[in-house]
Amino acid sequence: MQGDFVEIRVSDNGGGIREDIRSGIFDPFFTTKDVGKGKGRGLAISHSVIVRKQGGTIGFESKLGE
Repeated sequence: MQGDFVEIRVSDNGGGIREDIRSGIFDPFFTTKDVGKGKGRGLAISHSVIVRKQGGTIGFESKLGE
């Protein structure tokens, strides 16, 4: 199916991600939460499924304080 695609957008009510740590957002165990509060697996798993297994793309937008 050439030309067919799906776009999914998700938002949250977090405080944004600092510029200096954004490059690691899809790394396993990455979390912006305090130690012991987050597992940091969700985006790494999403990246694996979407990019590695399906050949898709994944990205994010973040504004500190929003």
